[in-house]
Amino acid sequence: MTTFYSFPHGVDEVNDDEYRIYMELMVYCHVWESKPYLRKLYRFALLANDENYEWKVEVPEMSKHDFIRNNIRAKFTDSSNDLANIIRKGFHTSLRNAFAHSEFHILENIIHLDTYKGQSWDIPEISFDDWSERFCYSILLCYYLLKESYNDRRNIIALTGTDRFKIKYPSKDGISLREVTILYHTDQNGFSFERESI
Repeated sequence: MTTFYSFPHGVDEVNDDEYRIYMELMVYCHVWESKPYLRKLYRFALLANDENYEWKVEVPEMSKHDFIRNNIRAKFTDSSNDLANIIRKGFHTSLRNAFAHSEFHILENIIHLDTYKGQSWDIPEISFDDWSERFCYSILLCYYLLKESYNDRRNIIALTGTDRFKIKYPSKDGISLREVTILYHTDQNGFSFERESI
């Protein structure tokens, strides 16, 4: 990726290259198929709506597109969060399906999707230019989400002024929530429960 996107001085565009496109398709699939990433994105969508943190998020094996659209993007839309538009501009079910199953071919700078069935939401093809835009929205969303959440976690004490936090955690019955205290440990970049609160 560095080879194609280093943008040396005076260069402000990338030439079309099939090898680059294949690399991008692989990265795109890894982004939109990654259960840990989708769980994190879903939890951010919950928090954007002032909803409780969900401890056990089940990302389905099949129909991830429904989970992305209905559980993640819709929640960002409900909270008027711009991430909904970024997901809309990056994610497309037809692209994810075709790339995940290697059912596409490239001809004359057009990516033809062999999964096309003629549904109203389906697309038969995408130009390199339109693809590049979708790829950039997807990869930059992933990159900045992971980077910023990592940086905020590393700097949590400076940002909040404490290493102790009260959270709602599932009770032993698995249904109700109880308030507990967790401690942040800088050396491990992790949390533990305060002994008295568990």
